Amino acid sequence: MKYLNLCDKYRAWLEEKGDTPEGVGWTQPNQAPIRYKVMLEVIKKYPTSILDFGCGTAALLDYIKILGVRDIVYYGIDILPESISIATKKHPEAKIVCADIIRNDELLQGCPAEYAIINGLFTYKYNSSFEEMWEFLQVIMGKLFHHASKGLAINLMSKAVDWERDDLFHMPVGTITDFITKNLTRHYVIRHDYKLYEYTIYLYK
Repeated sequence: MKYLNLCDKYRAWLEEKGDTPEGVGWTQPNQAPIRYKVMLEVIKKYPTSILDFGCGTAALLDYIKILGVRDIVYYGIDILPESISIATKKHPEAKIVCADIIRNDELLQGCPAEYAIINGLFTYKYNSSFEEMWEFLQVIMGKLFHHASKGLAINLMSKAVDWERDDLFHMPVGTITDFITKNLTRHYVIRHDYKLYEYTIYLYK
């Protein structure tokens, strides 16, 4: 399946750059904490639990620990065993698993989170077409929103930019909100206020 091509690219980044923001394709490392902060603001009440989907090396959990937040139960899922190996060595107390939920989503049941977080997975498309990424996005959002008991946060590349990169997945706001309202929920918030060329959507049950 075409989304597996993305895995090869993320593997190459990890091999070249290691456990860093550049190792997951972020070209400006100083922007990573901004994204983590915005992702966590989907949470309305603590204590809580989150499923970090496409967690990579669990950098979001690194950030949570730096903040000193102790009332979040963290679950992580990623398709790359190389990323999972790094993540579990750093955080042996957390449940972080290797899984392809397109092919088999049974492992989701072992991660009973209140919120699902999808940070960065749908910003880069590599050599996939818009249509292929759009189909992939709909499947993943559907699975994770129905799995999470309270809500979901996802970031996407904005089309309100000076120019678009061919390898990035720029998603029209109207397209994604039409899908959300027709298939998932009418309770959502769009965040386009944090100075990056992207936006984040919070979906609530």
